[in-house]
Amino acid sequence: MNDDIMKYELPAKITGYFPEALSILTSIEDSAVFHEDHNLSHPGDLFLLTFNDVIECAHRLATRVNCEVENIRITRHIEDEKIDAIRIEVFSFLFYCANFIESCQSIIKSLFKDGGKDKAFTRAAREFTDNTRSYREQISKIINLIKHQHRRIRPFSFSWENNLIVGYFVEGLLAPNVLGPDPQVHKQHNGLNTGISINRDIPYHLVNVYFASACLASVVKKYAKITTKSHPNLSGDHVEKCLEEVSKLKLILLPDEFTKELPTITNKSEGKFCLEMPSKKTPHNAKPHPATVSLNARIGISNRSFAPLYMLPQNG
Repeated sequence: MNDDIMKYELPAKITGYFPEALSILTSIEDSAVFHEDHNLSHPGDLFLLTFNDVIECAHRLATRVNCEVENIRITRHIEDEKIDAIRIEVFSFLFYCANFIESCQSIIKSLFKDGGKDKAFTRAAREFTDNTRSYREQISKIINLIKHQHRRIRPFSFSWENNLIVGYFVEGLLAPNVLGPDPQVHKQHNGLNTGISINRDIPYHLVNVYFASACLASVVKKYAKITTKSHPNLSGDHVEKCLEEVSKLKLILLPDEFTKELPTITNKSEGKFCLEMPSKKTPHNAKPHPATVSLNARIGISNRSFAPLYMLPQNG
């Protein structure tokens, strides 16, 4: 791992499919942990529980998307109701990713008896937040818009021939009384309103979860007392199954995503995976192309207009 490339080969020799941080957190001497003073679980438990939430939700979401992709390949028909039902899984996945980042910050706090009053805590917390700033700000922005400005997740389908991308956008206000992809999250691309493809988004979040775990491990090793390294005897079968399902997601992109870094999860051989961003892999769809976009949306009493995604303006 360096400043430009995030790359993780799994399973690791010691921790298997789990990040190294789990082994480090369970190795901290009891005298150096103050989680009870902050009404928190032990750092190892807190990490494991929130990490597992991300993995389990990513598995469910990837399974549903792969099912819809296979369905359109066979029937060449999309059931809008099934696409719309994915919104709960998308929200849960985003929430658990944000919660995982917050748990890392709580873990750092639990290493210091006086928490925010301790200058060492301030340095440790700043080190973690600085290293994860880009990802943390992005995921926090979406969750905060939903919590405090009452935005909504809206799934959509983007299809052509027998190909399907299942995506989502954060619905907000584009103009007075006009609903559409919230400009605080979605930048326009060549005059088009844009969304986020789930097949790119799941690898993006998982790579960043492993990256944040590595940043956490670095901070803990620097500020916590560890004499011997523990090797928790935990089954990582659920992580392996998640990575296997996510690796099946087709490497196809929405029109605006060709300019973004490509995160990938590759099944290199049986049980061995590579998580990488940016990846040098080539998307299956080499360039943007015409497609059919379908979604369900609701208008309100005053919000009577909706700005569609990936639709070129009509001349005349």
